[in-house]
Amino acid sequence: MKIIDFKWLNFLEKYRSLARHNLSNSGMPEPDLKALGINVEYETYLKETGDLDAELRDAIAKRYGVDRDNVILTNGGTEAIFLASAFLSATSDIITVPFPEYEPIFLVPEAMGSRVRRVRLESMARADTEGESLAISLPNNPTGKYEDIADIVTRIGGSYRHVYIDETFHDFTDDRRVSLYDGSKNMIISNTMTKFYGLSSLRVGWIISHKDNIAAMRKIKDLTTINNARFSLFLAKQAIERWSFFRERTHSIVRKNAEKARRELSDFEFYSEKYEGAPFLFVGNGNFDSEKMATTAVQKYGLLVAPGSYFGLDGYLRVCITAYDAGPDLSAFREFAEKERLK
Repeated sequence: MKIIDFKWLNFLEKYRSLARHNLSNSGMPEPDLKALGINVEYETYLKETGDLDAELRDAIAKRYGVDRDNVILTNGGTEAIFLASAFLSATSDIITVPFPEYEPIFLVPEAMGSRVRRVRLESMARADTEGESLAISLPNNPTGKYEDIADIVTRIGGSYRHVYIDETFHDFTDDRRVSLYDGSKNMIISNTMTKFYGLSSLRVGWIISHKDNIAAMRKIKDLTTINNARFSLFLAKQAIERWSFFRERTHSIVRKNAEKARRELSDFEFYSEKYEGAPFLFVGNGNFDSEKMATTAVQKYGLLVAPGSYFGLDGYLRVCITAYDAGPDLSAFREFAEKERLK
């Protein structure tokens, strides 16, 4: 296994303390669980004698219309990506990952020594060989594109040995399907409590796939984290069961911020002109050094955004819109963009 830098994480650690305007956080603010009707009393939790892992898997299975054996719990979305990537690396000759794409989707298999082939997001096609697998986030992180890319994946997915879809931001969209998961043996999807629910401190995620694939990933997990913290499972189950409350909260914040962003940044270019619900926008024209521009933004303007080059496509900046009121931060971004000639 190779040691590889997670560039975006390093950038965050280096510059987070300088940020007065944080447009880098793609997860919702942590909610008041009590206000959502969730029992947070530790004493109540201590009286729970059942198998909380199984109970949460049952709750997830019910939401997705699958069986408990189709679900494995993970320590956040990060472990989900790791387990799915490890499984793909063990069963594939090559893994195709589009660009731009969230770093761990291609970094983890690369670190594991897998052959990773990068293709333009909109140019994905059927697999070239029987041993080829596909890994992608939907909606795409960082562009926010969803419907067109989902259609492509649905059309070509059957040609791949495995298709791994990180659906971390799926519930931000208007897609009435719970997931793109269709029960195919070659399909793997993951999600997490971190972004849509805003419950990053729970460190709870999950993977859904055919039970044979889940059993294989269970063996990998047994060598790492083994299981999740029980109190987190206790809270996560209640959150899953109140999905509609979280959706109302999330959409009321993100959609309002998206309107502000489109209005405030109307003089600038976006990777995709169609907004599809993701909690971020990919702003730019493809003609600047995004790492240098992001560094200038935080050093001169106290504005923290993600460089597009870290996702595999230079000349863009990922702008997140998850704050309760992103208006002041978006105004600061506009000032920066005008002065630095981002047009």
